[in-house]
Amino acid sequence: MGTLNALESIPAWQGLSFNSRGPGLWAKLGLALNTTAAIVLILGGILLLCRLIAGRVMVIFGAAMMVPDRAETLAWFVRHDVIGAVIFGLAVLVAILILVLAAMPATGRWIRGKDQPPVASTSMQASPQFSHPSIHPAPPHSPPASAYTPPRYPHQ
Repeated sequence: MGTLNALESIPAWQGLSFNSRGPGLWAKLGLALNTTAAIVLILGGILLLCRLIAGRVMVIFGAAMMVPDRAETLAWFVRHDVIGAVIFGLAVLVAILILVLAAMPATGRWIRGKDQPPVASTSMQASPQFSHPSIHPAPPHSPPASAYTPPRYPHQ
């Protein structure tokens, strides 16, 4: 504790407690990191849903800011509480999953695809004989002339 007390004597760090009397520097830094990451993730998620590249970048940075903090908290819970370790283990996995999915090339293609018209795929189209008539209407045709004769009514 001698080193921590020596750090408290630095004028810029006065008022930040390094001991159990109140929230310490690391707790305050963690709170600032989590708040910043949450804001970045929320704004990035909204921009990503609008298919903007800035949203993708913000989500990647926000998730990258969350992973170390969640991993550090997980390490503490592993030593002290099994249930907390499971919960924060899931939090670490979610943060890594968000990071990986946002960084995947498919996400970039999805963002770039907003300005391109849809392309019809020929491999997935059903054959006309097995499809709904509204999808593939039958071609117009007329029966042979000898096969159909209109009815004759007496008043014609």
